Amino acid sequence: MSLGEVIPKLLKFGGTAFQVKSYAADGATLELDLKENDLIKISVSANVTLTMVNKNATVIMLIFSNDASARTITFPAGYWPAEGSTTKTYSLPASSDLLVTMIYDGTNIYYSALEY
Repeated sequence: MSLGEVIPKLLKFGGTAFQVKSYAADGATLELDLKENDLIKISVSANVTLTMVNKNATVIMLIFSNDASARTITFPAGYWPAEGSTTKTYSLPASSDLLVTMIYDGTNIYYSALEY
């Protein structure tokens, strides 16, 4: 299934209204605002460290689309897939996509990930 087929289904996830946001990860740091339920599409063309602010949303979906080179994505402490107070770096293979769903219950963030 392509991203073109997945995105319309995600927008109807559980009857929740999602806002679609797009970002280009072409520099060292990318800040994501998590104040609303969002579907965030990120085009990755460089290694990137994420910062995340306003952890208020209940459901966030991140879709990373990588270019023709392998890249790294570093998540901040307290967010997927970082655990506790440490950061976590994910290696994204060349020409691949990664879908990350984060659900926040007010205390904990639960996540799932699918690479394709």
